[in-house]
Amino acid sequence: MITYELWTHRWTAAYYAVRIADGCVTGLCGPLPPAPRDARGDLAGYEYDDRSEALRRAQKHPEQFALAEAWRLGRGEGWPPLG
Repeated sequence: MITYELWTHRWTAAYYAVRIADGCVTGLCGPLPPAPRDARGDLAGYEYDDRSEALRRAQKHPEQFALAEAWRLGRGEGWPPLG
């Protein structure tokens, strides 16, 4: 089964679209510019890089990435708003 998620790099706060097949990262797209959730569209439509050098970082150091929590909850990125 193939699923798509929006991940955040913990150190840089950069966003990545991630393709996962049978529990393994099989494609990355990013870093992506900040955007509202509805502007992201369907993550399945992105062009994913499946070269081993692109995947190595996510596969070798998964602790550097986290599921973008606001995205998972259906909120805009950067939620809650600062200020």
